Amino acid sequence: MDHSQKDKNKIKANDSSSSPENPYSEFREEIDRIDKQLLSLLNQRARLAIDIGELKRARNEPVYVPEREEAILKGLQATNDGPLSNSAVLKIFRGIIEQVRSLELERHEKK
Repeated sequence: MDHSQKDKNKIKANDSSSSPENPYSEFREEIDRIDKQLLSLLNQRARLAIDIGELKRARNEPVYVPEREEAILKGLQATNDGPLSNSAVLKIFRGIIEQVRSLELERHEKK
């Protein structure tokens, strides 16, 4: 087999299109579908957090409540049934919370 044929086989093996020759395509399609759902849910969560932040500001209440964040994280760990470790769940959700908090601050500074 020459090098060009090997390259074509590599490309075929890495191709993510749906075909019977690609054993990964169904998994990847499902992952893509889940990723879109996750993105939609994350944006929905961010909008709700922004609304809560605006309500808190209107009521002169602190926007950041560390106890609430810790309660969220503990609740997620308590319901985590894997395969993600609790450490991974904490990292993921701390990142989500941090990004939403940054978004809230940006929006507040623009007003």
